[in-house]
Amino acid sequence: GYFTSNNKKRDYNVKLSKTELAQIWSEYDKKATYNSPKRKSDQPFFSVFNGHMTHMSRLTSYTTAQRRDFSQSAGVSSEAKPGYLPDLPEVNSDHQFHLEGVVDVDSWVKFFIDDLKAKGLYEDTIIFVYSDHGGSSPMGKGFLSFRHSLQVPLVIHVPTKFKHLVPTNVEALQNKQ
Repeated sequence: GYFTSNNKKRDYNVKLSKTELAQIWSEYDKKATYNSPKRKSDQPFFSVFNGHMTHMSRLTSYTTAQRRDFSQSAGVSSEAKPGYLPDLPEVNSDHQFHLEGVVDVDSWVKFFIDDLKAKGLYEDTIIFVYSDHGGSSPMGKGFLSFRHSLQVPLVIHVPTKFKHLVPTNVEALQNKQ
C-alpha cells in the first residue's frame, strides 16, 4: 500500500527492465517524489532522494590545474581536516571542497524537513540521512583496507509516535556491530 519513489540512484548491480523497476517503484525518474499527484493524500510513502554534494565524482579530474582552490571555502574550518590526510595544499583544498559539500547537504536535508512540516507529514515520517562510504581523499572510498573508508554517517529522525519501534540504547546498537 506504500507509494514508492526514487529520484536518481538505482545501483542494483543488475540491469532491470522498466517492467521490473515499475514493480519496485511507483515513480523512478528525476522528478520522483512523495509529493507526486499519483500518491493518495493519506497513502504512506517510501521515498529515496540522492544528492551528490559530497560524491567523489565532484572532484574527478586528471590534474589539479583545472580545479579552483577550495582552501578558503566559506562556512568550513580549515582545521577540520583529519590527521591521517597528508598536509599538502592540493589535499587540503580537496578536503575543504568535500566539507563545502557537507554544508550543502545540510541545506538540502533542511529543504525536505521544511517541506514535510509544511505538508503536515513530518511527525508521521521516519527519516534516514546517510552517505556513501568515503570520498576522493587518500584512504577514502577507493581504499577499503583503511577503517576511515568504511565509516559512514547515519542520522535518523523518529517521530514520537514511532519511538517504540526503535531501540534508544546507542551502546546496545554499537555492540550489535
